[in-house]
Amino acid sequence: MKSRFDFSSANSNDGFVGMIKNFHIILNSEKEDVCDAPAKVSCVASSSDELFFIRNLFELAKFDAANYSLHKSRVAYSERQTKKERKVVVCHDIPAGINEEKRSQGLYSHDRNDCTVEQNHYRFTNWDNIDIFIYFGHYTVTIPPPSWIDIAHKHGVKMLATLIFEQWDDTKAVGKEAKVMLDGKVVARLDFEDKKDAKDGNKFYALKLVEIAKHFGFEGYLINFEVVIEDTAVLIEWLAFLRQKLHEEVKGAELMWYDSVLHTDGTLKWQSALNEKNYKFFEVCDSFFTDYHWGLDNLKVT
Repeated sequence: MKSRFDFSSANSNDGFVGMIKNFHIILNSEKEDVCDAPAKVSCVASSSDELFFIRNLFELAKFDAANYSLHKSRVAYSERQTKKERKVVVCHDIPAGINEEKRSQGLYSHDRNDCTVEQNHYRFTNWDNIDIFIYFGHYTVTIPPPSWIDIAHKHGVKMLATLIFEQWDDTKAVGKEAKVMLDGKVVARLDFEDKKDAKDGNKFYALKLVEIAKHFGFEGYLINFEVVIEDTAVLIEWLAFLRQKLHEEVKGAELMWYDSVLHTDGTLKWQSALNEKNYKFFEVCDSFFTDYHWGLDNLKVT
């Protein structure tokens, strides 16, 4: 299990005593992810019934949500009338990077010769007991399938996609894709060498993420920057803009920050708590997801 903290907005000089409003428990359905996605572009025509993940910044820049008309949620999110003192979040880490329900109506392909359903697909049945569900994957953007969004909304649960940057071959170097995005560049090739200025600078990517959330019908994103960041002030400003636009355009919008880099110097160093080294990222988001290794001692120093 992991912890999620919902803190009141506070001035950096006010300290952290008394900032906790709610303590939320997060249940994680994590399975080992061994994603080996090919590098080719996978944007499909509107006639396709199969949804693909966005595997890199190159694909995100070119992604046209209108090409996926069959994958839009049909059930609008409606906030529950009963308020809870503490909220519960489930984070489903999709196994082995597999899109379990890539068809618009679930597991079936609508092909009469292909109507088998594997028995080991993940199922979640406690929707009435949770408040936020995260569809997590180790791709640049993991979009929840419409069947998941619909069932969440029927129970008054918010559904979040994932934006993630990882660079495990060199964790001390500045994240290449994250830097391209925050610099407001678009790339013409997957090697990221041929770059040009994006329309609207780095806001181009924030607006693209808002467009995707609106089109598919989910409420927001878990933001996971597990790479070194060259200029954290730029990232903080970008997050604030993304949150602003999400709340302007999406009902029940939620932007959740994952405990990863430090705002003090941009190094990748998980804190397992909300503290003086990472709180500025939370201040421009709606919620905070601690690293996996939190414990009661971490809560005492939060």
